[in-house]
Amino acid sequence: MQIQNAYASDILWSRNGDPFILKGTDEETGNFIVDKNFNNVQQAAKNGIKNGLSPENRDAYNIQLEDRNIDDNQRKSLINDIHKKIKSMKQNGDDPNLIK
Repeated sequence: MQIQNAYASDILWSRNGDPFILKGTDEETGNFIVDKNFNNVQQAAKNGIKNGLSPENRDAYNIQLEDRNIDDNQRKSLINDIHKKIKSMKQNGDDPNLIK
């Protein structure tokens, strides 16, 4: 399996569509260390999928979209704020993976 632009704690999918967390690489064998436990995958995905982000940019990715009982006006406001942030990042030439 070839993995490009992946970092430890990225969520990836097998060819069968099963999600797993990349935990790292075994120094001796070069094999990938993965966590296939679905509960762990769900917990890791709680704050969004940060695949392909360098460790420095992972800190910049801090949008948390949790299941909340919010009204439509609050939801629209949140979406507008996120949209403005994305536009600003594009204009600043930020990392495309972070924008994505």
